[in-house]
Amino acid sequence: MGIEVLGYSVMSNQFHCILRSRHDVVETWSDEDVARKWWLLCPARKTKDGLPAEPTEFELNSIRNDARGLKEKRVRLSSISWFMRFLSDAGEYRRES
Repeated sequence: MGIEVLGYSVMSNQFHCILRSRHDVVETWSDEDVARKWWLLCPARKTKDGLPAEPTEFELNSIRNDARGLKEKRVRLSSISWFMRFLSDAGEYRRES
């Protein structure tokens, strides 16, 4: 994601982090980069292990060819709110495994 982690502290029941949104970095990514990064975070298909399946060209094109959706995904990829959401989801996944 287009987020820099400038610092963090992990405690027994919580964590604190200092984050910086990097809209400028995300804007330099190609549509292909955005589609692949988004797929890794929000795959439509997963492997038996629960990991993102390798996207097909059709699946990547469905992301790349949606101009409005692609613009929204660029914003989300540099959003601290979305970063925290994905981080929380990853924690849930680890507890389930």
